[in-house]
Amino acid sequence: MKNKFEFILQDFYKRRGNRIIFKNGLSLNEFSFEMYEKLNFREVDASVISRVLKGERLFTVKQLNAFCHILKLTNDERIRLKRALLMEYERRFGFDFLLDLPHETLSFLQNNLIIIKEANLNGA
Repeated sequence: MKNKFEFILQDFYKRRGNRIIFKNGLSLNEFSFEMYEKLNFREVDASVISRVLKGERLFTVKQLNAFCHILKLTNDERIRLKRALLMEYERRFGFDFLLDLPHETLSFLQNNLIIIKEANLNGA
């Protein structure tokens, strides 16, 4: 059974044979390059997006923001996707406390996790 996040993502693309076309008319490869540029040439490629669409992995909040920006989603659509993503994180990893945190706190946690990850990669 498809998770809620994967199901909601289906509103923003269509499959035409073996091709994925997003609601803005971009193919998977074109869309992935737009996201790659938006994310400062890192974090995403066509295989990452394909795996997200299949439900095999999840977007980060930063990747989801880029996804929403490129598709020019409404605020309601963005909120719907962010809630679904957080609920899927909670389902997979038990992060139920995240659902009750304000946006500013989530951003703070995300930024500090990035700093910690980079420090760890640099041996600090």
